[in-house]
Amino acid sequence: MKGRRLLVLLGITAVLVVLVVLRLGDKTPDRGKIKMGDRLFADLPVNAVASIQISDGDHQATLKKEKAGWQVEERYGYPADFDAIRDLVMTFSRMKIGRDFTPTPEGLARLSLLPPSSEPPEGRGIGLILTDTTGKTLVDVIVGKTRTPGDHRSGQYLKHATENTVFLVDGGFYVLKAAPEVWLKSEILKIGAHDVMTVTAYGADSQDPVYTLSWPEKGGPARMTPVPREKAANPEKLEQVFEALGPLVLDDVRKDTGSTAATTPPAKTPYLVYRLYDGREITVFPKVEKGDAGDPRYTVRIRVDTSKAALPAGAEPQTAPDAASDTDPAALVSKPADGDAAKPENRSAGPDANTPDDQNSDAIADPVPPQIDPMIENWVFILKKWQYDNLVTDPEQLLLPAEDKKPAGIEATHAQ
Repeated sequence: MKGRRLLVLLGITAVLVVLVVLRLGDKTPDRGKIKMGDRLFADLPVNAVASIQISDGDHQATLKKEKAGWQVEERYGYPADFDAIRDLVMTFSRMKIGRDFTPTPEGLARLSLLPPSSEPPEGRGIGLILTDTTGKTLVDVIVGKTRTPGDHRSGQYLKHATENTVFLVDGGFYVLKAAPEVWLKSEILKIGAHDVMTVTAYGADSQDPVYTLSWPEKGGPARMTPVPREKAANPEKLEQVFEALGPLVLDDVRKDTGSTAATTPPAKTPYLVYRLYDGREITVFPKVEKGDAGDPRYTVRIRVDTSKAALPAGAEPQTAPDAASDTDPAALVSKPADGDAAKPENRSAGPDANTPDDQNSDAIADPVPPQIDPMIENWVFILKKWQYDNLVTDPEQLLLPAEDKKPAGIEATHAQ
């Protein structure tokens, strides 16, 4: 009897062992290759990434590495936000596995891990595909919810697009949206107020200026001319006009097909001419257009004249390309010097993640003239309303109400 019982127990044990092995094998076929705490994409060749496709079912952004740098395909090849792309790819290379499991179909929907093309849209995730220059897929995943909504540091759920296993990884993405405009390089210009010598506004149908702003002394109080008698300029408004280009940031962009030459201004459009102390002139054409849904769209076109520029020796009146390498402006990780390790920026880790040894290096550097991208004239920039409102072409908007007295520190030349 004891022998029979022992055989029965051994048989039951063997069956249980087989069931456990089958269960674990169904859960993750690569269990022997993956351990908690391992990097999920430890072998990702960061600098080999040449294309990134992001989709959520409603939008798609395609980011491509070209010779001049990264570009947004859905925006006619406009320069992409290099730092955001680098952060995205480096996040993949760093992420570590906290746990893995195989959810039910309902669990996938609850974690927003269904394919971006699935219907209905509830439960869709964000698809990310990273490829190299040959088209080889390096990463193909669906990214779902964070473990704690709104806290990207709490952990991120994701899965390989063609597999069932879900991973909870540490950290999260600084930027993860499929709308193309999110990935645009947002800064158009960065011209400080005291780099501007004068601002002159012109009406739509007149070659004569409607007002001029200037600094009688660089760094001193501003002057507006002309100002109607019994009125005074609003100092805050004058400052807004001087500061409008520092920086000027886009909300979206499109190709400029309205004029055949950069020197041809858009017809019947008021404009502002910013004259810099170095001799360059930046002409800005603000215009309210009607959007696709009938809503107002605040646009600006820009022309740059460097013919009168007097730049310091060796300075170039254009922006250097975003670069992490002297040899490849689109490289996501700089090539380290002999004996040094590459130190990519980690924006997800906060502002102090990569602090320079010399935090006062900029304080002792020689002054550098504001840089302007020579390709700026090829585009129509869409701005947020608050930035558009700083580009004032109507002189009445720069005046204080009649009952207010002239504020101290503001000079005005009254109309005769």
